[in-house]
Amino acid sequence: MTTTAMMHAPIILPIASRFRVMRAAFYTPTATTGRGIRMGLPLMLWGDPGVAKTSAARQFGDAVRAAVEVFSPGERGEAAIGVVPVPAADGYLDTPLPRWAEKFVRADGYGLLVLDELPTADARVQPGMMAAIMERTIGGVPFGGRVRVIATGNPPDQTPGGHDLALPLANRLIHLNWGHPTVDEFSMYMLGVDSDTAADVQRDADPAAVEADVLRRWPAAFSAAKAKVGAFLAALPQRLHQLPESGATGSAQAWASPRSWDLATRAIAGAEIHGLNIDETTAMIAGCVGASTAREFTVYAAKLDLPPAEKVLSGEVAWDAATDRLDRVRAVLMGVTGFVLSLPETDPRFNTLGPRYWALILRVCESTPDVALRFAGAAAARKGLMAAGGLSGRAFLDSDAMKVMHRLNKTGVARVP
Repeated sequence: MTTTAMMHAPIILPIASRFRVMRAAFYTPTATTGRGIRMGLPLMLWGDPGVAKTSAARQFGDAVRAAVEVFSPGERGEAAIGVVPVPAADGYLDTPLPRWAEKFVRADGYGLLVLDELPTADARVQPGMMAAIMERTIGGVPFGGRVRVIATGNPPDQTPGGHDLALPLANRLIHLNWGHPTVDEFSMYMLGVDSDTAADVQRDADPAAVEADVLRRWPAAFSAAKAKVGAFLAALPQRLHQLPESGATGSAQAWASPRSWDLATRAIAGAEIHGLNIDETTAMIAGCVGASTAREFTVYAAKLDLPPAEKVLSGEVAWDAATDRLDRVRAVLMGVTGFVLSLPETDPRFNTLGPRYWALILRVCESTPDVALRFAGAAAARKGLMAAGGLSGRAFLDSDAMKVMHRLNKTGVARVP
């Protein structure tokens, strides 16, 4: 196999690793909305018929104590996803909530909607599927806050009535390849030893506690992931958006766009929190932006070797921008800026590390002022950060934050492009 072919080859993980990826995705924040933080990255399990994709999703749902609903859009049709209008008594049109969705709308506990055989959803149904995946709604009615979505599918050419996923829908999913079991794994299954559930699926006694721990660790992990992705895309800007040609091989799966890079950044942060190994992490990234780009990113990030943002700010890790290479300076500054911006003002670290952030920016201005001030412009947009540390009066006017602001006003730099 040539080097190019190896870079583009699909990543197929062992069964235990696939379940670790599923668990990491289940407990990773995917968005912040008016209803709070939405948890759960949307997975799409691809594999040949008969390799137990749907069964695996059910087993995983049981392991995380979630109510599971397996829904096949091709089998149930438009009415079952709340997109068919029905005349109401008052003369208006309503889209009734499907009966199967009631447990997800009204329940306070965890739920897992398995969109089975998603490639059987035709063009009229796919917008409803996108709403279920991205907005967690059916017919405009929101699911409970602890509901997650996993989709499964055979390749369209192996599915009766199968369609390629529309590019916008494919770009909203993390595509995970689901290979067939090994002979040993299948032999254990035949003997009644279900290795998938007995050994490979981690069972959580208290999913809410796991979720709370992830949210506690999220600011540091997410800022570090942003720094790595930002540095990679600054070095290779052509990787930001790679729209596949319609009908090209793999076009209905992962491809790089600003949207899927945001998804990949969250996957990288979630992988760090959940302790995934390099192959598992690369598979998650590949599921967002494609295998070749994911492998390229993994090599680049390993060479970047970034220090933790909080340790840079606290002084626990010594870092000198004047002796570092430019791409790494940019990455470190993106990491520390993302970290301080993620801290709520009620966090004790906000008033401790906020002033140290401005002092760091001021030092970096001595060697690379253009880079430092671009990130400082983004941080200055948060007014509370300027006054972090409780300074007022003359002390505030003489602070490092104000010195940075004077430099910003002179240069006119406002924010990171």
